[in-house]
Amino acid sequence: MGRSKLMKGIFIGAAVGGALSLLDRDTRKEVSNHVKAMINTSKYYKNHPTEALQDVQAFYSNIMQKASVWTDNSVDILKDVEDFLEKVNNISNRSDNS
Repeated sequence: MGRSKLMKGIFIGAAVGGALSLLDRDTRKEVSNHVKAMINTSKYYKNHPTEALQDVQAFYSNIMQKASVWTDNSVDILKDVEDFLEKVNNISNRSDNS
């Protein structure tokens, strides 16, 4: 019951905020331009479905490649942190034994 009211409040707030933001002329122009661009893109892909599929595949491939690079970088960073902590531990052990 409470969740239903929360979601309703979120949607009403978003609608009111969106409507208020459209009072600004520049915002209206920008929204209008984006909507027109989306409509044109949709029409183009409707007439060229093969190209739409190719674009989706290219987008997916690009995302997967970036995710792979990010994963590799994360592993490298973790290895560097592990090496650093090992050096700190060795230095700490030497000073304790002195």
